[in-house]
Amino acid sequence: MATVVRQRRDAGRIPALAAGLFGIALATWVPPVQAATPAVDGVWVTEKAEARIRIAPCGAAQCGTIVGLKQPNDPDTGRPATDVNNPDPTKRQRPLIGLTILEDLVPQKDGSGWKGRVYNSENGEIYDVTLTLEGPDQLHVEGCLFVLCSGETWRRVEEK
Repeated sequence: MATVVRQRRDAGRIPALAAGLFGIALATWVPPVQAATPAVDGVWVTEKAEARIRIAPCGAAQCGTIVGLKQPNDPDTGRPATDVNNPDPTKRQRPLIGLTILEDLVPQKDGSGWKGRVYNSENGEIYDVTLTLEGPDQLHVEGCLFVLCSGETWRRVEEK
């Protein structure tokens, strides 16, 4: 006796229905929007006007480099100021002008600012840093070591 295989009448409709629903879901899906992080590119003068820092892209992140100092020369030697407080003795002769002090700056996911690391040449320490624009030409810079934080506001200036 021959076996009869009967196909359900709606068998062809189920894959078509699933494909249709998938297509509708795909067409109406909106990817999550990451908030736009304000640009911090440019030259900034520190709160006490002791240094000018240029923030610019470096690889996949942003970096900040000292491009000017209020007192560019060491008062004792008359030579360009160097990184004398660096814990690594081999780096103590590096000129401060040209030194990268902000590294690995990446936008925060909520778009509120930038996070990275900051090197403080006054004590040779590296801190976690958060940069937040407080206006088009004001940047709050806050460095933290564990739970201790300190910050100041930098002002955007024209590049010289």
